[in-house]
Amino acid sequence: MTKNEFEKILDVCCEQLTHEAREEKFKTSSQFENRAREALSILTENDPSFEIDFPPIRRHSRTSLWASMAWK
Repeated sequence: MTKNEFEKILDVCCEQLTHEAREEKFKTSSQFENRAREALSILTENDPSFEIDFPPIRRHSRTSLWASMAWK
């Protein structure tokens, strides 16, 4: 996956999450992070090089979402 392909996936995900947040606010940061993982998982389900890790989120890590992404 190239940088541009990755950024395109992030753009689509951000648009989707922004729309959802405008419809109904996320109640907690962990709710948002889990929804972001779900959205990215759906957007990349046909790409075997992209895997979303769904472990419990470390509460104090700002980069927990991005650090949990792994490329094979």
